[in-house]
Amino acid sequence: MTISFFSQIVVRPELLVFVCRTFDLDSLSTKVFQDMVNGLGAYVQNVMLTPAPDSEHQGGGGQGGSAGQASSSAGGGGGSGGQV
Repeated sequence: MTISFFSQIVVRPELLVFVCRTFDLDSLSTKVFQDMVNGLGAYVQNVMLTPAPDSEHQGGGGQGGSAGQASSSAGGGGGSGGQV
């Protein structure tokens, strides 16, 4: 399942209610919405924990390098430079 498919279901409340009522609330049926949420969570975890293959800042420990890049580009470069 792709993220675009998940987002199309979530933005249509009537479809989301239909899926939950038809599948997830039925004790004998597959938990479709639950499986979609679990799959999305696993995908996000995988993306966040896997370093980018062409990243130059891999020595900082996974998330630290990308967070530093995001804050310096979002803040115009002055965020960490003023704290010396």
